[in-house]
Amino acid sequence: MILRCLNYEAPESWRERIQSRVDNLLRHWSRASPNDSDPLSLNPYIDRGQQIINHPNTANEIKSYMAERVITWESEKLQRWNRIADGWINEAKKSPYEDGIELLSSHMAESIPDEVRRTLEDARNNIYNSMADQWLNKYGEDRKQLQALLNRFPSMPLDTKDRITKRIDFLYEKYLEGKIRDIRSAKSIKELSDNIKSLGGEAKVRALAQAISVTLTDLTNSRLNELKSEAGAMMRNNNFAEGRQYVAEESSRLQQEVRAVIDDKNLTGRITAQAQELTASLMRAHYTQCKGSFSSRKNTNSTRDIRTCLEDVRRYLNTWPEAMQTREGAEAKQAAEFLEAIQGGIRGELRIVEGDFRSEDSFSDTPDMKIVINIGDDSWVTRTIEDSTHPKFDASLSVTWSVEMSTITFIGVEVDPMFDDTVFTYSITPRGFRGYRSLTGQLTNSGNSLTIRFEPERNIPDCPW
Repeated sequence: MILRCLNYEAPESWRERIQSRVDNLLRHWSRASPNDSDPLSLNPYIDRGQQIINHPNTANEIKSYMAERVITWESEKLQRWNRIADGWINEAKKSPYEDGIELLSSHMAESIPDEVRRTLEDARNNIYNSMADQWLNKYGEDRKQLQALLNRFPSMPLDTKDRITKRIDFLYEKYLEGKIRDIRSAKSIKELSDNIKSLGGEAKVRALAQAISVTLTDLTNSRLNELKSEAGAMMRNNNFAEGRQYVAEESSRLQQEVRAVIDDKNLTGRITAQAQELTASLMRAHYTQCKGSFSSRKNTNSTRDIRTCLEDVRRYLNTWPEAMQTREGAEAKQAAEFLEAIQGGIRGELRIVEGDFRSEDSFSDTPDMKIVINIGDDSWVTRTIEDSTHPKFDASLSVTWSVEMSTITFIGVEVDPMFDDTVFTYSITPRGFRGYRSLTGQLTNSGNSLTIRFEPERNIPDCPW
């Protein structure tokens, strides 16, 4: 009715009467606005009021009045929304936190004024804060429960979320500190491995991974020190074969344990290098022991010492086959061949070559000489060489030299029709590994000498020791 009046094209003389009529109708209509609680019921009045204000035929006085009424309706509409929001908020406060948050969130998604939406958001944030306080009090030491709360409510306000996140970070730091203590307190690599298994995927966390690496290095160093100490004890006790086996098995076991924790090539490389170094030390020490055994027995008069020494060298060669590629191994092999050759004795010819008996020569007589050889209870005599100060006896007797051979005495006898005269005596005890060498050379006594030579039936190998 009001808009029809405004739209009516009346003569100028009717305008005043029409405006008066519109004013009366408008005031009556505006006072009849609904007094219910529904804010949306005011929308038709607000919309119609805006139409009247914007109509070109509306008088300025009516526009001013209508503008005041629209403001009043807008205010009433907002008050109605606020009363509704208060009801929602009160209901949310009385509900469990999760239900209250869901209630307010659902209303915030509706078509409501922004101011009301902000009010609901503030109320929802307060509920979030209250819920966070409750969970922090109840689950303040349980980071998993707190994390579950964050996951369940991703729309939680940042300041509330930050409070919970800081607590979770603090608890996680404490958790890591405890796990690091457990890791660092491990007394063995197996214990460390068990600790790591209990961590699962967390073992890759940087702080834990660093603790694992440091602890594994320390435990490995400790095991390497034990390995070195035990190998050293075996070395001192001449248990070289056992030492080699121990180093090989223990280093292999240690590498497997390390790889089960971390495939750290630096650590496994150090284990390999340490094992190689200890093995080389054992081999050098074994060689030194064998050579020392040879040197301590080289002047022996017992074949048992030869057997003992030969066993030592054979044991060295069997324990360290790779030593054959070294100078020490080649020398040990030569020593073994030498000991094998002499352990049963060396059979050969002991030759009485010639003599020099010029001290027995005189103007009246040139000596007639013979040589008597006594070996233990046995005795041999060469033929007599007459009238010669340099008799060439060219005599020989078969003997078997050994380190246990009895003393050999050479007696030079000047034969005389009246009585024989002993003019030369020389005794040899051909003991020791190279005792056979004393059976070759020039023997000197009382200004006289005798040349002898031992010719073995087989070659005697050279020995570098």
